[in-house]
Amino acid sequence: MWTGGWSLGLETAARAGAGVVKAAASGQAPDAYFDITPQWVCVRPIGPADDIHADGGEFRPARPYLRIGDASGTVVLWDSAEKGALELPMDKLRIVPVEKPPKSCAPS
Repeated sequence: MWTGGWSLGLETAARAGAGVVKAAASGQAPDAYFDITPQWVCVRPIGPADDIHADGGEFRPARPYLRIGDASGTVVLWDSAEKGALELPMDKLRIVPVEKPPKSCAPS
């Protein structure tokens, strides 16, 4: 019985994750799931972008990202161009919510 419940929980989480990826690829903001409300953002570095360590890929400030969540001073962003998640230190970023992903987040 425990195994069945565990499998059902994992299947539901995997389905929710797949929905987030699909919505992000089409430029939409996905629905909330498991108390997580993804949101499109532009991310501005505080200081030089080269000084910001990104786990999971390369941080490119001109790209819009889908903010998936944050905890313990780290923010998780989905990079729809690279189809992967980045983990970045929040204290080195200014996160600006946007309605929908712009073509570029580069300052004008």
